[in-house]
Amino acid sequence: MSEETTFYEEIGGFETFRRIVARFYEGVAGDEVLRPMYPEADLGPAEERFLHFLVQYWGGPTTYSAQRGHPRLRMRHAPFAVDTEARDRWLTHFRAGLDSVEPDPRAGRAVLGVRHPCRDLHGQHRRLIGSDPADRVRRKTFRRRCNAPPTS
Repeated sequence: MSEETTFYEEIGGFETFRRIVARFYEGVAGDEVLRPMYPEADLGPAEERFLHFLVQYWGGPTTYSAQRGHPRLRMRHAPFAVDTEARDRWLTHFRAGLDSVEPDPRAGRAVLGVRHPCRDLHGQHRRLIGSDPADRVRRKTFRRRCNAPPTS
């Protein structure tokens, strides 16, 4: 990946992210833990917001910020009780989305290994869980699950 090329471009751009997010929301739609966290009857608007967030995060167009302003993830997610079960289910559906796409061959597997969202989410997870000693076990579990090979 060259310095001028973003990860977004390397893995196929908008269409690739659209497929990842669509697969993720297919899982969420049938998930008895995650689905109640989405107050809208139609998951379409949430899917679109998440799509534009990921696209912007990974170097694509800044549509998310143009439409919604700063992501303010902590504030937007504060009303929801995201426990370890919900987190694990979220990661399972997100990994399924990642596994459902064939990255652009130019990007190569090495790029996905280096820039796997779980690795970036780990830093977010550390900030969200906190630094309480009891939370160290949760971080280790998160790290182990994120680094585990996908299950079939």
